[in-house]
Amino acid sequence: MLTGQQGRTGLRDKSNSNYKILMSEINNKGIQFEKRVFSLFKEELEKDRLFVKSESCKIYYKKGYFSKDRDKNITFDISIEVFLPGESDYSILIVLECKDYTHPVPVDDVEEFFSKLQQISGANIKGIVVSSNSFQEGAFNFSKSKGIGLARLIDGSKFKWILKRAATGIVTYKEHENAEYNIQQGLTEENFVNNQIDFYGFYNNKFTYSARFLFEYLLQSTLEKFEGIDDIIVQNDNERYFVPFIPQKDIENKCQAILDNIGYTAGKVSFEDLLKYLETSLGIVFNFEDQLGYDELGFEILGKTNLDQSTIFISKKGNENSQRKKYTITHEVGHIILEHKNYLSKEYYAENDLDGGGFDLINLKDIKRLEWQANYFASSLLIPKNNLLTEFYKLINRLDLKDRGYGALYVDKQQCNLNNFYKITNLLKQEFDVSRKAVSIRLKNLNLLNDPTGFYS
Repeated sequence: MLTGQQGRTGLRDKSNSNYKILMSEINNKGIQFEKRVFSLFKEELEKDRLFVKSESCKIYYKKGYFSKDRDKNITFDISIEVFLPGESDYSILIVLECKDYTHPVPVDDVEEFFSKLQQISGANIKGIVVSSNSFQEGAFNFSKSKGIGLARLIDGSKFKWILKRAATGIVTYKEHENAEYNIQQGLTEENFVNNQIDFYGFYNNKFTYSARFLFEYLLQSTLEKFEGIDDIIVQNDNERYFVPFIPQKDIENKCQAILDNIGYTAGKVSFEDLLKYLETSLGIVFNFEDQLGYDELGFEILGKTNLDQSTIFISKKGNENSQRKKYTITHEVGHIILEHKNYLSKEYYAENDLDGGGFDLINLKDIKRLEWQANYFASSLLIPKNNLLTEFYKLINRLDLKDRGYGALYVDKQQCNLNNFYKITNLLKQEFDVSRKAVSIRLKNLNLLNDPTGFYS
């Protein structure tokens, strides 16, 4: 190992083997990032998820464009050529420069990229700098003044939800509401933390989570100059869901089929019988480990699922409480039974998800839908509907509670309503051996509990 002045001198010596190894590693890492960016935009383009239709574009990796100043080609990392209907030559050129640094992108790099763009002939040339890290303030301001787009592509391999397609492709206009500050943080703060969204973009004072919208901002004013642009623009469906809706009845039926197969009749569900059936009949693999660690926000991870392999990992330490353990497992099972593998590769369940806190942190409506479905599955399996209805109305009659227009069970801050709420939920959680929170959410989903405060459910 080289140390001190020897090490510094050795690394400056380009004939030194350590220098060559270091530069080789840096170059390989940079190439991997370039190919990741290329694959992302190529997929989005081919699936018509960018602003311009795929049939009107060609995408290239490491293509050269002629510079009069240099009298030779300048090779760019990625380029996308946009063709108007009936034209054989491209009318718009979009050039992407990739930066995979361990530090924020400096202004010098953006200035150099801008200089290259100016050397390419043609009036309709647009540039985007795509980085794995943040951008220095000077780089951000320079790009804004020169009309250069910025994008940060975060490594999503450690995300809470690892989607089968990039999160950038499922963002809608609605999810940009009140998100400008968050996106700006993602672009300018090196240690920015997010476990859902992998793409942060900026152009002309507009911020976006979406590659599609970044292209729209970049191209809209230019395309308006041409005729026939409607034929090459992808019309966006703002309300489209990536994850389909599953009726509550269908989820209930799936749970009832499992309960029938394990011979359930009443009371708490035998978890031993349930796990045995899930393993032997449905092929789900359970691995119980001492601990699964913590997420980026510091919450303990209770369970993780590899959906492609139908394998669930459960933390022994995080699930010492039997009620928590049952809910964690059935939530993870829900992702598998409801075939979320079509949309997710992996996901994890953390301690803040138990009280609904994790749900409030979800930005993407498709992920919210996946999590809601898994939660509904867990509560339906642990608290079977027909049995719950029977026990609930027995208690209502025993306590002589009357529906005074607010629902069968109403809870607010008044002591009498609180007393009734605690009496009923205490008895139900004992009957089904689940937490009060699980009972409350189940009652609310079945319209049996009216909790206008949202505090108790």
